[in-house]
Formats: sequence, structure tokens, C-alpha cells
Amino acid sequence: MTREYDWYTMAARLNRGETLAMLKTRTKIFELKCIMETQRQGSGTLLDGRKEGVGFFEDSTMGVVIVSKEGKIVALNPACARIFGYDSPEYCLENDLNIDWFVNLDPGARRERVNLVLETGHLENIEKEFRKKDGSAFYAHVNIFLIRPCDSRDYYFEAYLVDITQRKQVEQELQCLFENTGTATFVVEDDMTISKANGQFTATFGYPRAMVEGTMKWSEFIHPDDLDMMKGYHRARREPSARAPREYECRALSSQGVEKYISIKVGMIPETSKSIVSYMDITSLKNTAMALADNEARLASLVDAFNGFIYVSSSDYTIEFMNNALIERTGYNGRGGHCYKVLHNLDAPCPWCVSDRVFQGESIAQEVKSPKDGRWYYSLNSPEFKENRVVRKRATVIDITARKRAEEKLLEQKSRLEQENLQLKKAMKSRCRFGNIVGKSPSMQNVYGFIPMAGASHASVIVHGESGTGKELVARAIHDMSHRQGQPFITVNCGAIPEQLIESEFFGYRKGAFSGADRDKKGFLDMADKGTLFLDEVGDIGLKLQVKLLRAIEGGGYSPVGGNQLIRPDIRIVAATNRNLPDLIEKGLIRSDFYFRLNVLPIHLPSLRMRKEDIPLLVAYFCREKFKFPDFDDRFPEGLMDKLMAYHWPGNVRELQNVLYRYLTLGKLDISGQPGIDILKNHPGDSPELLTAQVSEQPLGEAVEQFEKQLILKVLESTCWHRVRAAAILKINRRTLFKKIKKYGLDGS
Repeated sequence: MTREYDWYTMAARLNRGETLAMLKTRTKIFELKCIMETQRQGSGTLLDGRKEGVGFFEDSTMGVVIVSKEGKIVALNPACARIFGYDSPEYCLENDLNIDWFVNLDPGARRERVNLVLETGHLENIEKEFRKKDGSAFYAHVNIFLIRPCDSRDYYFEAYLVDITQRKQVEQELQCLFENTGTATFVVEDDMTISKANGQFTATFGYPRAMVEGTMKWSEFIHPDDLDMMKGYHRARREPSARAPREYECRALSSQGVEKYISIKVGMIPETSKSIVSYMDITSLKNTAMALADNEARLASLVDAFNGFIYVSSSDYTIEFMNNALIERTGYNGRGGHCYKVLHNLDAPCPWCVSDRVFQGESIAQEVKSPKDGRWYYSLNSPEFKENRVVRKRATVIDITARKRAEEKLLEQKSRLEQENLQLKKAMKSRCRFGNIVGKSPSMQNVYGFIPMAGASHASVIVHGESGTGKELVARAIHDMSHRQGQPFITVNCGAIPEQLIESEFFGYRKGAFSGADRDKKGFLDMADKGTLFLDEVGDIGLKLQVKLLRAIEGGGYSPVGGNQLIRPDIRIVAATNRNLPDLIEKGLIRSDFYFRLNVLPIHLPSLRMRKEDIPLLVAYFCREKFKFPDFDDRFPEGLMDKLMAYHWPGNVRELQNVLYRYLTLGKLDISGQPGIDILKNHPGDSPELLTAQVSEQPLGEAVEQFEKQLILKVLESTCWHRVRAAAILKINRRTLFKKIKKYGLDGS
């Protein structure tokens, strides 16, 4: 034989995992080889004689094959024939099975294997797949040896086969189980080297299997803080007298250095120093547990710091938990006692108790007054569920005594204010004046009620009414009733500003913006900042300016003429008009978005002819307070008030004021400066004869100016002081009309 085998070699193989039964079988084969070798040396023929070895060759359960150097089967025993599914060895030889021991290898690799056998004399521990007579596959464990007879240079091969198909199936099943166990599993050698690892292990740590198996040590994956513990367990597990836990937790590191928490189960492989380890990644579970513990700690601190009382009770009213605040309030920990006794010093459940409803799944909030200390408490009672069943009641209680007392005071104050409001409303009904606004008619009482509400609001207001009804007085009253009362109130007569100047008047300009702009000038919006901007006759504003005003009002800001600085004023708009703005929208003279931005809080002022019962009050106000004639009663002849009450007053309160001033100054009662006109006539312009008689004795120039003044005043009053309409009736330019109004002093009329 070319190689000696002894029990030391067998022991070494045993340490590599081979079973004792396999070693015994192989020993028989080697004994057979020794017998056959002795026989060959004695006879010089291959199978000459029938000694003990030949009997063993024939009777062995292990397949034995003798192959020539050309690869032809020379002999095989019955066991080998049976392994391949044949009845006798002779049939195998007759049919020349041509068994290729290096199957699945290309010719070049096959030659390398043959050369290896020729060089070393053996090729052992080969596991190969073969085909039986019926074509089915089986696995065999093969050992090949080179045989060189002593008296010959020739050689041949001897192969020994053991059918390991069943073992291979078991191994495959075990491998499948190893790979699909659901947990990361690996085998650790005595020196901590990982000899085998499944896919779950490599997926967890991010290393390819080729880099792990037989190369890396288990200690390389452990977190440094847990390394000593793991090594201690590893050593103790291999010492008979020491004890190590079969299950424990530690931290591991992935290939990217990510820290993971793992739960490990370890067991030793019998008759070896190897251990098999399986583990589960419990990082998310651990993080959840730590977060839960952290939340519980926070909750405990919140419960202790909560400025109120918390307790938990069972269905029989037994307290199971009280927070520190409640313990301090009661003076002791009432756990185990009944809540009605501990909290309220009652001998039976509280009359207001809602436990029955809470244990039916309701959450109930209520306010109760404790008979123990007479204080008010807000109680929120919630059910605590377990397996869809209410097992406890959680109650959160807050002392609301201060709030209840404040509410009681507020209720008392509310009742008092309601009484005062009723009295105020009664007084308002008989009120005949609001600031400088005079009148006690129902329509004026409505206006008086609206002014405080509009003053309390921040919204835009638009005052509708004929010319002379006192729209500016209402706007001023709204400003005085608002939080802006100490800020500027800027009045803008929109119809009196020339069109080419209107933008610079509203937005101001910077020095050098145009010819004559030798200094910066603030516009109306800048002057009204923080205050109120009153836009009188807002219907006369052009479309171009409406767009810019709308942007400024809505917070977009504006820039002065000739400047690039964006200014965002804080203004409140109160507008006034005697025109029908919806009609102007249809005609395209007013933008709808501009109108709706202003028309938030509309107020309508009645004409004087609609509230003639206020004329005596107005007469007394103008004569006594405005014109300082306290004895005006003596100046009024009998029947004069009736005549004033009978007139239709197209110029409204302003016309009444002018008529009274002329009467008190000149001692004559006339309308529009025309003495002798009967005030009972509805249209004073219908008496041209009287007008002619009045001016006939004057020089022509003075008479013409007097006539022009009276005519302009009459037209203005007939149009309710609408200057654009008056200019159209007179067929003169609007600017010409403005100049004549200023010339004759009619703008203050």
C-alpha cells in the first residue's frame, strides 16, 4: 500500500466530524486492500486465488471497483453492482458501464484529477452523484487509491463506494431547515471562527457569506461593551465545570457600524467543541421598549407635575392609584379605600357619581362641588379597556373654584348689564342727539344704534345718503367710537380733486418726481396712518385710482409718486356717497371688487323730508349752539315753524342750516338766498319775475354775478350738491364749476 492508516488518523477524522461507523467501514476496506495487495505480490496477477481478502471483496456491503489506467472497469464486487441497480457484476462488465469517477468535469479538469491521484497516490472523501440502471440518481462517498504492483511499472485504480443518498437527503433537509429556520443561524468553532452561516445571518450584518464562513470570528460582530461578556460565555460553555446561559441579549455591529440589539440562543453540538447559535434582531423591539420606558417616565413626571388630581378606581369604587397632588390634598394615600370616602368624606357613592356609565364605555365630564371642602372641581371620567372590556375608571380632577366664582361674578355683572342695556335702549328711544348728530325720529335711532357697533369693528363702512344729510358727521362719530379715536381723521372730497393731481394727493410724492416737486409731500393715506380715511363722494374716484386704492387697502401697499419705497398704511376706510353705486358698476364707472371691499358695513342716512319731526330739534340746535342765538324763540314769528315743516328741503340739513343762518343774520326768511320766495312752494326756481325784480336796480355786472351765484346754488341743491351732475346741467366744465363755487363761497354753504 502507498499509505499507512492508523487509529491516530481515524481520531483526527473523527474530530472533523466523521462518524465512528464510517471509520469502521473504511477500516474494513483498508484491511481488504492489505489482503489483496499481499495476494498480488505473491502471485503477480490481479485476482489470482481466493483467499480471505477475496471473500471479503465478494461479501462486503461496500462497493469496490478496480479500474485500469485507461479508465475501464476491470472488476467490481456484488455490492457495487447492487448499488448501480444490476443483478450481478458480470452484467456490469459485459455492458462496460464506463463509470466516470470524475463526472461533471471538463476534460482538462479530469486530467488534473487523474494527475493528482498519480502524484499523491490517493483522492479521498469525494461525494459524487451517479446514475443507476433505471436512470435514477444517487449519491456515493468515494475514495480512490493508486495501486502499483511491486514487480511491475503498471498501475491501476481502486475505488471504494458507500451509498450516502439517504444521508445526503437528510443533509439537504437539514440545510434547508438551516437556511429557512426564520432566525439568523451559524456554527461557531472553538476559536470563535464561524464555519457555517445561513442567509439571514449575512443579511443582518451585511457581509457576503464567502467573507464570513471560515474567515471571520464571532467576536468581530459584537459591540465592544458586550465583548467580554460574550467571550466569557463562549469559554464557559466549553468547560465541563462552568455554566453559561443558553439564552441572553447583547449588542452587535453591522458592516456599516450600525448598532443592533440581538436575542441569542446557543447550544453545543454533541461530541464536538462546536456551538450552534441562532439569534433574532430585536432592535426595533428594544427601541420600542426603551421609548415606552422613557414615555412611562415622562408620563410619571407629568402626572406628578400635573396641577390637578388623578386617580384610578375599580367598579366597586376602590381606589387603585392616586397621584402626589391628590395625596397631598387628602393628607394620605387612599389606595384601597373607596373614592367617595377618600375624596369627599361620604359614606355612600356620590349623588353625582357616573361610574355606572363609565363602566359601560362612556367618557363623561362634569363639574361638582365637594361637600368635603365646599370647592368646585372639574372631573373628566374615562374608561380603561382590556380585551374590549372596561376594567377601570380613570378620573382627572381640576380645582375650578376660582373660575366658578369668577363666573358667578360675571353672571351677576351680566344680569346688571342686561338691566342697564334695557334702560339704555329705553333711553335711546327717547334720545334726541348723538354727538353733533341731532334727531329723535325712529330712523335716526337706528343710526345711533349702528354707530357704536361700527366703531367696535375694524371693517370698512360706507354711508349712503343725499347731499346735506350729515354723512361726514356720522363718519366722525364712528371714528370717535373706535379704538382709533386718538389718531388722525382725514377727510377727502373725492369729487373736488383735479384728475391730474388725484394720485399724488392720495399717495404723496417724492422731491423731484415732477416739475414743481421741490420737497417730499405726504399723501392722504400716509396722513391717515393708524387712523381713519373718510372718502366723501367715493363714486367720483376714477377706475385707475380704484385699483391702486384697493391694493393699498387690502395690504399690498403703495409707492409715492417718484419713489420706490413700498408703504403699507394701517388705515380704516369710511366712505360716503349720494349716488347709486350698483348702477355705476353696471355702467363700468365703479369696479365691483372696489365696491364690495368698501361695502362691508353699509349705513343709510334718511333725508330731512323723511324725518320732519326732527326739524324743531335741528332749529334749536343750530340757533342756540351753532349760531349762538339763545333767544331765537323771540325771533321766530308765529307760524314760521309750520312753514319750515311744510317745505320739502331738497338740500336736507345743510339747506336748513343755511336758511336759518340767513334768517338770523338778515332778518328775512328766504330759500337759496332769494328773499320773498314762498317756502311752501316746492320749486323756488319757478318765480323768475321775483328774481328779475330783485336784480333790476343793481348794476349789470353785479346783477349778473348775483344771478349766476343763485342759479349755481339752485342747480347744486336740486342735484343734492352733486357737482358733476350740476356741471352737466349748466353745460360748463367741471373745473369751471369748481372755480365759481369757490369764487362765490358756495363750498361752505
